[in-house]
Amino acid sequence: GGGGSNNDVNTNEATTTPAPPPPKDPWDIPAKVALREKLQTLLGSVESTSESDLNTQGTPQYDALTWLAFDDEFDGKDGMRALRERYALAVFFLSTGGQRLEDGGGVGGSWADREGWLEPKSDVCGWYGVGCDEDGSGTVTSIRLNQNILKGTIPPEVSELSGSLKELILSKNKLTGELPTQLFDLVLLEKLHLAENGIEGELPSHVGKLTSLRELDLYINAMEGGIPSEIGNLKNLVTLDLSNNEMDGQIPRSILDLTSLEELALGPNEFTGTLLDYSPLKNLKSLGLDDCSFEGSIPEGMGALPNLEALYLARNSLEGPIPEELGKATSLAHLILDFNKLTGKIPETLSNLVNLVTLDVSRNKLKGSVPAEMCELDSLEILVVDCSVNCGCSSCSCT
Repeated sequence: GGGGSNNDVNTNEATTTPAPPPPKDPWDIPAKVALREKLQTLLGSVESTSESDLNTQGTPQYDALTWLAFDDEFDGKDGMRALRERYALAVFFLSTGGQRLEDGGGVGGSWADREGWLEPKSDVCGWYGVGCDEDGSGTVTSIRLNQNILKGTIPPEVSELSGSLKELILSKNKLTGELPTQLFDLVLLEKLHLAENGIEGELPSHVGKLTSLRELDLYINAMEGGIPSEIGNLKNLVTLDLSNNEMDGQIPRSILDLTSLEELALGPNEFTGTLLDYSPLKNLKSLGLDDCSFEGSIPEGMGALPNLEALYLARNSLEGPIPEELGKATSLAHLILDFNKLTGKIPETLSNLVNLVTLDVSRNKLKGSVPAEMCELDSLEILVVDCSVNCGCSSCSCT
């Protein structure tokens, strides 16, 4: 009889052990599903998002919508602008290495600091790297996420911030792919820093729409193609740095319209043609045209830049003499002309450069002597010439 009672116990155990809960189906929550459908309809009017992205499981757009409805429970009381802004930031996070973890698990991904991001019902102004208008309206004016291990591509949805965003600072990350056309709808941008990433493709003509831009930093990427002539529309530009890319073609003359420029860095790249006369850019302090494939002579107008402190022309195929007019650019501290095909003598006028610290004219075809007056320049620390050029200054070295 004992065996029978054991069977009874087992049967009872079986009935009292709770069945495992069915897998949690997020679509089982009618209110949230309804909210998702409502938000989906509202976001259908967002031009930067394609309908297929919004409807395809696994895309940043789909996941952002799911986050808004299921975690954030965005009720829309703050209006359409707040919805677009929140959605755009969520898509940005999920496109650049951020992850939404299931079942309210918060966020993960590659970002070094993601404090606040995708925190349900939180104020976006508290998200790491996001800056907002000081008037308390909550509009996003800056995104500063340099050196934060962002991976992936900049999504077109950033254009939803076009009514307010003034700074987009994403340098020193691991961003790849091409710049989306919609990026150039951010017409209030004053600073666009995308340096030291792996961005590819060309700088599109749409860059000409960013007429408020003061700083454009794209150095150390993998960009190709030429500089579009529309660059000349950016009349407020103070810094333009396209160095260390794979860009080519000739420099458009429209770059001479950028009369606010103080720093222009175009090399190393694969640009060709003769050097433009940059004398219209009276505010230039630094001009970097080194390590390209420029030919012809150094324009005399380079001497008509009263504020120029650094001129880098090394590693090109420049010919002819060093222009005497360079002696008029009396702010010059660094004049770097090595690895060209320059001929003639070092002009005596260079001894007028009372602020000169570095002069490198080595690896050229110069002859004669360094002007004796140059030895008397108090500021001069480094003077490098070919050994075939006579030099009596203590600052001299030859290669």
